[in-house]
Amino acid sequence: MGAEELRDIADERLIRRLLAAYVDAVNRGAWAEFGELFLPEAVVEVVRGPGLPADAATGPDGVAAMVSGFAGRFDFLVQALLNARVELRDGGDPDRASARVTIGEYRRLSASGRFVHSAGTYHDRYERRGGRWRFAGRRYERTYVSEA
Repeated sequence: MGAEELRDIADERLIRRLLAAYVDAVNRGAWAEFGELFLPEAVVEVVRGPGLPADAATGPDGVAAMVSGFAGRFDFLVQALLNARVELRDGGDPDRASARVTIGEYRRLSASGRFVHSAGTYHDRYERRGGRWRFAGRRYERTYVSEA
């Protein structure tokens, strides 16, 4: 195995650790940790359904405020990483990558006690800066929602 293949294995593993760190921070409500996960100029968009406007935020603090606002409606929230297809060397640049990431969410609305289950896909961009991979951008598109 050559040096480039070893670097690819390490880079994909580090990006998957970044994804796990994000899901873990969301599940614990550890919004301050977003500063370690997102680049200062990272833009995150959330599309909750066809025909609905996208919500957007920029930078770790903006993203944390947006996501914590969504999470604040629930007294129970668990996000699960279901699959990730990581593409390294985005545009031929060894310090850029992208991925399509599928997640599931399991929540209970605080106001009504009803359960909400959903699934969706993140379309991610990552950049390596200072030797660390971080989110450069995310676009979440919800593909399924069910309330009980």
